[in-house]
Order: sequence, then structure tokens, then C-alpha cells
Amino acid sequence: FVIGGTDSCGTSSLHKNLEQHPELAFSSTGEDFFFTADLAHRLLPLKSQVETYNAQLEHMKDGKWNSSGVRPWLIGICNPTIFAFGLAR
Repeated sequence: FVIGGTDSCGTSSLHKNLEQHPELAFSSTGEDFFFTADLAHRLLPLKSQVETYNAQLEHMKDGKWNSSGVRPWLIGICNPTIFAFGLAR
């Protein structure tokens, strides 16, 4: 799932509150810029970018599992400016 919005609309607050749930994890501890920074001028990511991103997701899930004892079943990204980038929509 994606927490998307515009600047100063509460995405960071929602992210911090949802992050406390043991069955939810996020791809990064802050805002995730994978779809805007890494793919800003590409329609599809490179295979290496997908592999790096998937490894990052596994790392975050393992970290959450180690801290809570529960394996997250839902992974989200948080990017308050995702709608500003045409290719990310």
C-alpha cells in the first residue's frame, strides 16, 4: 500500500502511527523516494533496482519480525510528494 499525499498533509504522522502495528512494515524508516528519485525519468525500473528494493523490503520485514516477534504481512511505502511525479502515478 502507499501513503501518498502532498506536503504538510499528515503523511508522516500517519506513517509513524501505522508503523507501530506489528503486522505492518514500511520499505524505509522515513519517506520512500524509490518511485520518484530512482525512477523519475523511467517508465519501468531496471532489474537491479527491483532487486535492491526487494532486498530492502526483506531487511525491513526481518527487522520488524526481530523486534515484535510477528512477521509483517503488509508492506507499505510513504511518500508525501508521489503525486507530483507523472511517471509515479
